[in-house]
Amino acid sequence: MAEHPEFSDLDVVIAHEWVTVPGGSETVVQELCAMFPRARIVATVVDPELALGLFPGHPVESLSIGRLPGIRRHWPYFGPLMPAAW
Repeated sequence: MAEHPEFSDLDVVIAHEWVTVPGGSETVVQELCAMFPRARIVATVVDPELALGLFPGHPVESLSIGRLPGIRRHWPYFGPLMPAAW
């Protein structure tokens, strides 16, 4: 899918639940990235290597909860905290 010309001047942020394992929702974000090539991505928890491979050219930021010790490996246990992090 190509960038939509009507949206080319927008500052777009794509909010994503987490970037820790590749799956179907990452495919959707990849399509959104194709539509909005200057968009940045924000997620609760981010594996930087995976994010770089999935979303090249797009900055991927983690919310503050994503900086907690051990959260990249044990992110499912932090699920109850994630709505508050947003």
